[in-house]
Amino acid sequence: MPSFRYKAVTLKGESIRGVLEVEDRRQAIQKLKAQRVRPVSIVPIRAGKDGVAGYGEARGNSATSVNSKSSKSLFSRGFKFSFGSREKITLSFLKMLLQLHSSGMPLGDAVRLMRQRLSDEHQRSLANQLWHSLSEGSTLAQAMANLPEYFGESVIHLIEAGEATGNLIPILKEIVAFMEESAQMRSKIKGSFMYPILVTLLALGVAVFFIFFLLPKIQEMVDSLGGDMSLSARLLIGASNAAIVFGPFLVGGGVVAVLSLQQWRRSERGRECTDRWLLQLPLLGKIFRYIDLFQTSNLVGTLLSSGINTTEALRLTEKTIRNTELRSRFRLCRTQINEGVALSMSFRRNRLMSDLATDILSISENTGHLGNGLREITKYYRQELARSLQFMTNLISSLALIFAFSLVTLIALGIITSVFQVSNSLSF
Repeated sequence: MPSFRYKAVTLKGESIRGVLEVEDRRQAIQKLKAQRVRPVSIVPIRAGKDGVAGYGEARGNSATSVNSKSSKSLFSRGFKFSFGSREKITLSFLKMLLQLHSSGMPLGDAVRLMRQRLSDEHQRSLANQLWHSLSEGSTLAQAMANLPEYFGESVIHLIEAGEATGNLIPILKEIVAFMEESAQMRSKIKGSFMYPILVTLLALGVAVFFIFFLLPKIQEMVDSLGGDMSLSARLLIGASNAAIVFGPFLVGGGVVAVLSLQQWRRSERGRECTDRWLLQLPLLGKIFRYIDLFQTSNLVGTLLSSGINTTEALRLTEKTIRNTELRSRFRLCRTQINEGVALSMSFRRNRLMSDLATDILSISENTGHLGNGLREITKYYRQELARSLQFMTNLISSLALIFAFSLVTLIALGIITSVFQVSNSLSF
């Protein structure tokens, strides 16, 4: 009878291994589920190999070793594609993994199948590295932690929670939905910014053409006729001369300031100060706050719905908050909650969420529907974030149009008044 070497996770999250003698893989899966363990990988044992090559197919397979080396070299080269491309690869990979795992295939077998069947080079390398770590006994979260280029901390912690509770499928669904929504929001923002950018570039192009090509000829003509340039034309000439003289110094100073700020932000003190300043910005501060709170409320609600207790859910969520100021407030909230303070009360004390959000949270706590309350808060912050982004894009579009209109108007006045000056000189 064929033998299969398996790796599985118990209800307590413990990893176990063993050998089953069954007819096929389906019977092995059924037998493991009957034992109330979740299979991670089930690999047939090859005859004559004493089972060594059977379980660790990735260990004894030279092709896998080559692929692993090639993928590592790919990572070490630093990627020639953008962050958006990496995120698309991650999203496509997780969607495929969700489809296979939801259909009943064990997680390890799904990853192993993907590394063999995927046509995209980067996704195949990603699946290959994950399978290599899984075959060595790592959990999926530990395997993803070795690939920070693709998987962020929030994704890793969610996968870790899903594996610990045995509810990985709903966790994967939440991750895929969140990433799809984030991608749609970024695409919408990029599309909204394209129009003001094009208008501004067009206005700057007209200004450069006028200042460096047309205006010198008008000035030469006016000087030859003994006339004077108009005020608007003199302003344009003075601005262009100042830009030529001081422009390189301003650009150089700006670059040095940005690099210095980035270097300071890498320190602990600099990160705390800059994160605090970001939250105090007039419009961007709200957007940064809404992004973190939207992710926080969504993550806490997902973890609690997956069966994780409040203490562990808050601990995992704290690691995913990017803004250090909000993270320190959340840490205070977590400490107070562990001491017995209600969730809504601690959030209100530390000014972590708005009054409306804490009111929703308080009602959901009193009615015993905390998960529903957190979903409503997530929906609220999603709407507020979309509204703030829409207002910001409209504001930037309006400012770009005003700038372009003012610049073109100044140029037109310069041309018209200079022509009048020449006409008056000729009449005189």
